Amino acid sequence: MCLTFWLTGNLLYILHRIIVATPCGSTAYSMAAGGSLIHPAVSGLLFTPICPFSLSFRPLVFPEDAQLTFKVSLEARCSVFVSVDGHTRFEMQRGEGVDINVSKYLASYVVNSDPHAVSSWYNSVKTLLNWNGKTMKRSDSMNDVNQL
Repeated sequence: MCLTFWLTGNLLYILHRIIVATPCGSTAYSMAAGGSLIHPAVSGLLFTPICPFSLSFRPLVFPEDAQLTFKVSLEARCSVFVSVDGHTRFEMQRGEGVDINVSKYLASYVVNSDPHAVSSWYNSVKTLLNWNGKTMKRSDSMNDVNQL
């Protein structure tokens, strides 16, 4: 085993590869590894094991105040490479670790002032992932759908 994963000082997992994502970043990588989507309004961290060797290793969502720590096991046969947003890459040796938490500093984004912006996120996801791909006829109404 290469990595140990600690949540607020408690050993949670021993694993090989992991994705930690925010609601606005790395979610596509997380989804490709079996992780979930998080709505952008949710403040937290998504933890997704990559190719876990046990079915008990499942994606988890942690609140914004969670203190995540990854440590390279002293028994690891090799060093570990950490990549941040695919840009910054650094090597960690046996016994070294990295702490991950939600920043206390907020990032500014250009936002859609449309009052339907929340539903537009759902509609974007629905369209991109082809959810509910069945096309309704124009004569169908929401009442018909609610009766299903």
